Amino acid sequence: MPNQSRDRKQQILSAARRCFFQFGFKPTTISMISSYADTSRVTIHKLFSGKEDIFRQVVEQHFHHTQEQVKMHRVQMTNIWQVVENIVMVLGQPVFQDIKDKKVHQDLVQSCMQYAEDLSQNQRQFVRKNLTELIVFALNNQQITLEHLDMSCAELAQSIETNVYGLLHSNIDLQAHQTLQQLLKIYRAATRIE
Repeated sequence: MPNQSRDRKQQILSAARRCFFQFGFKPTTISMISSYADTSRVTIHKLFSGKEDIFRQVVEQHFHHTQEQVKMHRVQMTNIWQVVENIVMVLGQPVFQDIKDKKVHQDLVQSCMQYAEDLSQNQRQFVRKNLTELIVFALNNQQITLEHLDMSCAELAQSIETNVYGLLHSNIDLQAHQTLQQLLKIYRAATRIE
């Protein structure tokens, strides 16, 4: 794809993300995206098969961006729970900073399940894998213990990931942010070496 076309596509995806995060999937139209992107609907239809395709690509870009941030945080391995908290906050960033309306949040969650469930499942597997590797590393380096939990590293990672996504999918207010931090304190206390 030539640079100009790639730049135009990125411009449209950025505008679409703003529309989706401000209004939700259902109310957003190609005309609205066209207006926000300052480009014609014809151009959008040349680059995308429809609104669902645009949405999937916005979700895919978002997941790719968060995966890069997760990788970046992983190399800062000093305190496992600080790294895990950084990762969790990266995952929750759109919920805490970009999406301001509960109805929009619910619409986006439902639309993601309808149009990008495979991308969402891949993202969750990526997060579980990275959390598992962090926990294994911390366990092997005697930074944590799992004896009080009676869980494997993979089970602990899955528990963290499931709780994080459950909170992010159900809540967008400041309480969700605080609840995630409290949850991580519980995991930290449960894995502390006496």
